[in-house]
Amino acid sequence: MPEDRLVEQWNAALYLSGEDDDEQIIGNAHIVRCRISDPRVFDLLDALDGDLSAVASVVLDPVSGEPTGPVEDMLQGFGENFLIIDRVEMLPGWRGRGLGRWFAAEVIEVLSDGGTFVATYASPMDESEGTERRRVESKLKGVWGDIGFEPVSGNVMVLDLSLVTLSNKLEELRSGFGAQ
Repeated sequence: MPEDRLVEQWNAALYLSGEDDDEQIIGNAHIVRCRISDPRVFDLLDALDGDLSAVASVVLDPVSGEPTGPVEDMLQGFGENFLIIDRVEMLPGWRGRGLGRWFAAEVIEVLSDGGTFVATYASPMDESEGTERRRVESKLKGVWGDIGFEPVSGNVMVLDLSLVTLSNKLEELRSGFGAQ
């Protein structure tokens, strides 16, 4: 497999369509799809971004490219890929409504074909510190946990794609937003 296919970067946008067919982007997500079992993936993620490196150091063995022991113990299924949700961001007026959670779940559903797991780093994208940072981290862990992610180490969380957790949550979110 060519090296440029070992790690694929994806961007997704959430559009709001108005009555006059105007479209406005109200959210965006950056996702990385990675090949399992190739040690070059670890180095490629390390070279891309500090947060991706932080996630890789928890979920991947740098020598084999396989999931680490704690992650492997969490997984029930098999696949050739895994995803890292690098960030999901909603415009300020659209935060706190559950749209980001729904958007993230839809993006995972679309990009997870052939995937074993999804990992994320539940941490704010700003430079907040102390009590405020811990409050936001706790809130983000709750959001990701609601989709089915489980903590692995620190702020790194993993979702096993072989479970029906994501499908059930997507059904619930779609129904809640009238999209069924």
